[in-house]
Amino acid sequence: MRFRVLGRVEFLDDAEWRRIAAAKWRALLAVLLVERDRVVSNDRIAAELWGERQPKTVDNQIYGYVARLRRLLGAELLVTQSPGYRLHVASADTDAGQFAVLADRGRAALRAGDVEAAARTWTRLSGCGAAIRTRTCRCRR
Repeated sequence: MRFRVLGRVEFLDDAEWRRIAAAKWRALLAVLLVERDRVVSNDRIAAELWGERQPKTVDNQIYGYVARLRRLLGAELLVTQSPGYRLHVASADTDAGQFAVLADRGRAALRAGDVEAAARTWTRLSGCGAAIRTRTCRCRR
């Protein structure tokens, strides 16, 4: 499964990019993607979603949001792991991860003295930057 976090938070489902309409679900997915493949505690999720004004039933609400995301993404991707949840997603499966790979590739080319390769790579990145604002980023390796 593929994800976009630069711009809209979306996921690729059966060759179609889908956006989660509910703001809290989308925010939860964004938090889990930022911390991809690391455990995010319920306390951290609550702080990110509600700040200081957390509802009394915060753990139940988080559980419900996670259950809904699991139905969309699959139970194998979003797992319960004490003290919270982990989203099993590789860096290469996110647009931010792909962006970072291209940036690193450009820096490596420059360090190696290949200014033309660095310029080509960074030109692709600048195109992705503009595309991110218009939600059309295609910065694949």
